[in-house]
Amino acid sequence: MSGQVKIAAVLAAVAGLAIAAVACTSKKRQGDEEGCLARNSTLLDELRETLEEASKCEKDSDCEVVSLMTCPIGCHTAIKKDNVERARRAIADTSARLDRSCQCVYKCAPAPKSASCVTGRCTIGGRR
Repeated sequence: MSGQVKIAAVLAAVAGLAIAAVACTSKKRQGDEEGCLARNSTLLDELRETLEEASKCEKDSDCEVVSLMTCPIGCHTAIKKDNVERARRAIADTSARLDRSCQCVYKCAPAPKSASCVTGRCTIGGRR
């Protein structure tokens, strides 16, 4: 699996959404996509776990769409309303700690209007 495909998989897991187009390259080291992924993977995994925990719900009205809009974190995700501020702080903290020698380019679709609770997790588009 190429570095670009792995990075795209991490982004999709974090955001829970399909991203229109993803291309990642290293500004400092052309062709270093694997190293770029490795340098950010632990932080992105930690964020994914935090967002997963923050997305636990019981009913649709528990959920809210949160725009992430931070490369390479993704575009939008669904979070339980009570956890939105905690999730935003985790996103900001992760974003500040990411290796910025990696450059991601993708285009976000407009934020969905609503989220729903599916099998105990807030989701966008009815899927986790």
